[in-house]
Amino acid sequence: MKKILAVVLCALLTGSCLVVLSSCGKQDLTNSQYLGTWKATSAKFKDEDVDIKEVLNDDDFIVTLKGDGTATVYDPDGDTAANWKETSKGVKVKGDDINVKMIWLGDGFDVSIFGFHLILTKVNEGGEEATGTFKAGVWAVIEEGKETGATYTFTDNMKECSYDNGITGIGFDYEIQGNDYVFHMGAADDNTLANVIFTDDENCTVAWAERGVTETLKYIGETNASENTDTERHMIINSEPVVITAKDGFDNAGVTELICDATEKYSFTKSDDSTTWEIFVLDEKFDDGARYLAQAQKPALEGDGTLTIEEGKYIYILCSESAFTDDSASEATLTIDYAGEDADDVTPDKLFAKGVWSASIDGKVDTYFIFDDNANGRTERADGTGGTPFTCEQNGYDVVFHFGSADDVTEAKFSTGDNTGTFKYGEKTVVYTFELVADADPATFEVPAAQ
Repeated sequence: MKKILAVVLCALLTGSCLVVLSSCGKQDLTNSQYLGTWKATSAKFKDEDVDIKEVLNDDDFIVTLKGDGTATVYDPDGDTAANWKETSKGVKVKGDDINVKMIWLGDGFDVSIFGFHLILTKVNEGGEEATGTFKAGVWAVIEEGKETGATYTFTDNMKECSYDNGITGIGFDYEIQGNDYVFHMGAADDNTLANVIFTDDENCTVAWAERGVTETLKYIGETNASENTDTERHMIINSEPVVITAKDGFDNAGVTELICDATEKYSFTKSDDSTTWEIFVLDEKFDDGARYLAQAQKPALEGDGTLTIEEGKYIYILCSESAFTDDSASEATLTIDYAGEDADDVTPDKLFAKGVWSASIDGKVDTYFIFDDNANGRTERADGTGGTPFTCEQNGYDVVFHFGSADDVTEAKFSTGDNTGTFKYGEKTVVYTFELVADADPATFEVPAAQ
C-alpha cells in the first residue's frame, strides 16, 4: 500500500498514467470561477479517508490557475509551468511534466489517480488556506512597522467600505471570487483585483495586481481614534507653498482633492518630467468616483502653468499612472504657490488636451479645433464646409500645427491672458479667440446647425 502511495506525487508530476490531453494553449480566462491557487488538503481511497501526507509522501500538490490560460504546479524541486482550460466537468492542466484532469465539486476539485482521489481546496498563493472577509473595522496601512496615516474601513457585509489617506478618500465595495478579492473602487463597474494573504484575523498583505504594489494592513479597531471628521483638505498658502506628492492620491487613482480658500492666481510647478499632472477646477464636489474624473471633465491645466481660481472652487489634481509603476516617479511632486507678478513667465506644458475648442474671429465662430489628444485632431469649419486633420507639437504658449500633412508647418502663438492665438498661414496672419466647448466629445462632435 505505501509503495503505491509513494509514487502518486511522481505520477502527478509526470502525467505518466493520465489521459493525454489536447493542447490547452493560452486563453482569456480572466472571468473563470476556477482562477486562483488550489491545494490537495485531503484524500480518499475506495471511499475511505487516507492520510494526505502519506499519499503525497509528505509533499504538497498545489496548482495555480491564471487568467491568461497558464498554470503553475508546485514542485519541491522547482515549480512546473503548464497551460489549462475549462471543460464540461472542470479543468484540464497540461505541461511538459504535468498532465491532469481536475473534476469540479462545487467548492473544490477532485483529482483521481491509481484509485486515489485527491481533494483540492482554495488557498492563498503561499499555500495558506484563504481566510475570507476582512474583520469589520479600521485597518491601517503599515510601512516599516509604522502606520502611514492611510486606512481602510471594512464592513461586515463587504458593502460601503472606504479608504482614506488623510488627503483623499474613496468609497468601495468588495467581493471574493475564488482566490481573488475584487474591489469596486468608487463605482460598481470598477473591478480592481488583489490577492489577500492573512497571517491572522488582524494582519494581512494586499497585493494589487494592476499596480504591482503590495500593502501591509493591520486591524486597529472598530473606529479610527485619530480620524479627523473634516476629511476635506483646504488649499491654504501662507508662508509655505502646498506640495502634492504622487503618493498622496496613491489608492484613489492618483487624485488629490483640494478646496480653494482665496481667489488668486496660482502657479503649478512639477518637480520633474517623469510624471504627468492634470489640474481640474470644478464648481462642485465630484462624487462619481475620482478615477473617472478624466473621462467626465476637461483639465484646466496640464503640467506646469498658472491658473486664476476662485474661492470655494474644488481643485482635483490627477497624477499619471507612471507614478505607480516607477519607483522614482512615485517621489515626484507638484508645488502650488501664489503666482505673483512673474506669472506670465510661467508657461504650461500643453495648452490643449482632449476636447473641442471654438475659434472665433471678431466674436463670430469661424472654426472648431477638435483634439483627440494633445497631439492629434481635426478642424471643422463653422459653416459646415469641411475641415482638415492635423497633428501638432505644443511647447507652452507656442504650438506648431501640421494641417493635412507633415509638410505643412503653421506656427501659432497664444496670449497668456485672453485665450487668443495668432496663426501664420504663410504670409497671412489670423487671430483666433479660443473657447472650450463644454461637454463636447471629440469622437462624436458635430458642427452646430447655423442659427
